[in-house]
Amino acid sequence: MVKCGKLFIISGPAGIGKNTVVNTLLAHISDGSLTRSVTATTRPPRKGEIDGKHYHFISKENFLSWIGSGAFLEYALIHGKHYYGSLKKDILEKISKGINVILVIDVQGFLQIINKNLDIDIISIFIEPENLEVLKKRMRKRGSENNCEMENRLRTSKNEISFANRYKYVIVSSSREHDFSELLNIYTKEKHENNGR
Repeated sequence: MVKCGKLFIISGPAGIGKNTVVNTLLAHISDGSLTRSVTATTRPPRKGEIDGKHYHFISKENFLSWIGSGAFLEYALIHGKHYYGSLKKDILEKISKGINVILVIDVQGFLQIINKNLDIDIISIFIEPENLEVLKKRMRKRGSENNCEMENRLRTSKNEISFANRYKYVIVSSSREHDFSELLNIYTKEKHENNGR
């Protein structure tokens, strides 16, 4: 019998470095036991992003059709602008084959998943900033938002941080090396534990 994989959910405010630390973990775990779920989104690609690798870039019409057919494990409209969603079939198939799946989603998506009472092991991790000023500096350095968008993201971030206590683990972000080390320690511990399913 194949041992089921686990779903590792990573959340945290925009600009905290979730994707960077997850990409580092994926590069470190090279035995095929861990994969990232590719999120579907209606937002346009950023420079260097590849369809099917970084995201599934789809039209709003297609996204709404997929919602109607129950294709998503979770989905959300972010900042009132673009939809993001995790494809149920893709994730559950991998877990059933014994592969651990890592999913980078916001708090809305996390709450949708845990409220579904799925018969899978879910390890939830929230990465939070030391304070909002540090987060603001990171966003400014990234340079992908204008001032209005940044203020909206900071308001959203403050709300998201208030849900950190709903997650199994919280990492207070420091350096990339620190964040990676913390995530690797959690992953190593959890992948070997039987959560009693």
